[in-house]
Amino acid sequence: MHHGHADENSIVLMMDGGSVLLHDAGYRDVAPSGPFGAYRADIFHNRVVARPGRPAAGQDLGEFLRDAGAYRSVRTERVDFLRFEEAVYSRTRVESSDGGWVWDRTLIMPDSPRLVVVDSLRVTRAGEHTFAVLWAAQEVPDTGPGWARCVNRSIGGRELGVGRELLLCLPTAPDVVPGSFLLERHSQPEHVLHQVRSGRFEAGSMITMVSVLWPVEPGTDGAALAARVRQIPCTPADAGVALEIQDGEELLTLCLKTDLTLGLGAEDVRPRYDPERGNLTAGSLSSDADLLLVRRSGDRLRWSASNMTRVRIEGTEVFCARPFQVFQTSGRSDVVGASKWRRWGGELELE
Repeated sequence: MHHGHADENSIVLMMDGGSVLLHDAGYRDVAPSGPFGAYRADIFHNRVVARPGRPAAGQDLGEFLRDAGAYRSVRTERVDFLRFEEAVYSRTRVESSDGGWVWDRTLIMPDSPRLVVVDSLRVTRAGEHTFAVLWAAQEVPDTGPGWARCVNRSIGGRELGVGRELLLCLPTAPDVVPGSFLLERHSQPEHVLHQVRSGRFEAGSMITMVSVLWPVEPGTDGAALAARVRQIPCTPADAGVALEIQDGEELLTLCLKTDLTLGLGAEDVRPRYDPERGNLTAGSLSSDADLLLVRRSGDRLRWSASNMTRVRIEGTEVFCARPFQVFQTSGRSDVVGASKWRRWGGELELE
């Protein structure tokens, strides 16, 4: 973050082919911080914004989220970062003890400019909350259920090259046309697209919203492209999320554990992790990995995983950590367990 901004976990710049697809809010126009705390407030950034309560019936979301822009004390940390053959994977966390929530932003970028953004929140204080994923763009020439096509032609009066536009796909809200509100960003009016979860949540509740940021040619048919991104059911549903992305003849499947406490036990027995309780199932995939990536083309399949003890694909066990006896604080060593592996991958030829 930089001076005066509440931009933790924000994407401050995204470019492709020389075109600016996402950008920062810019500096203040007037001292001390512009009207309504402009440019300091969290709503001016490409990030998740959280508020206590919920909008009144018919109330504009921008009106509900707007405040004086006072900075809120939070704790930020890096959770993970890895480079796989299939993708680059980053996970960072913002924790608000005052707000009563923990937010993980996971970025997964396959070997293309497409970016998968998974925003997962765990509520730590029961009550009414509103969580909104915000994406800002100068123009939104076309929208449809679960997608919007965005373009930036200038920043602060300076013209930009527009060889590429941004297709925003929202696979966790496929039937909802993205809403937006107007905001002055970098000395120009812009549209802030949003995906929202609002209501009463109990402590421990998990909320997950996925955005796929896809650079496209100007005028691309957004509906046709968005149809190639599909959420698939994941079990347990509140602990993970799984997506399929069709890219030509190749199918990319990713399964992400959003609740990293899944499988952890309170018993005074080592290891305090149970692979069975930590397992996620999505379609033909079954694993306790924090992240499992599978790229399939024809009858060949390539997979990579992180922080796991086992991986099953298409009914075949492709990885299993070797069991061993674990020393206990009592002095006994009769409990059999398995260590999580940091990362592994391989290929599988299907019949």
